[in-house]
Amino acid sequence: MLRAEYGSEITPLHVTTGDGEKEQARQFLASWAAEQRLNSAETRIETSGDIEDAVRTAASEHTMVIIGATERGLLSRLLHGSLAFDIVESLDLPVLLAERSRERTLKERVFGPGP
Repeated sequence: MLRAEYGSEITPLHVTTGDGEKEQARQFLASWAAEQRLNSAETRIETSGDIEDAVRTAASEHTMVIIGATERGLLSRLLHGSLAFDIVESLDLPVLLAERSRERTLKERVFGPGP
């Protein structure tokens, strides 16, 4: 929507733990971008393994970050922290937390999915 409505440039980022996973990451991003109708978007792959640092570095070149939220429950995120929230707190630009739409009970939203 941001691209269609405002002409925004979108740069999907994937962080891997090493160069050996780079091709797999490239294929994943290409497939994901195609599903989102972002075929022409420039993708970025970082092999540092440090997700927080890679997002901060990439964010310094952009005006907004959209990050996928964890599927864990709210209580778990508050008590144990969340990488997404750690990243959000470390950035000095707008951040949009995105989560897939799915049916969940109140219990699942608070405590997370069952075993």
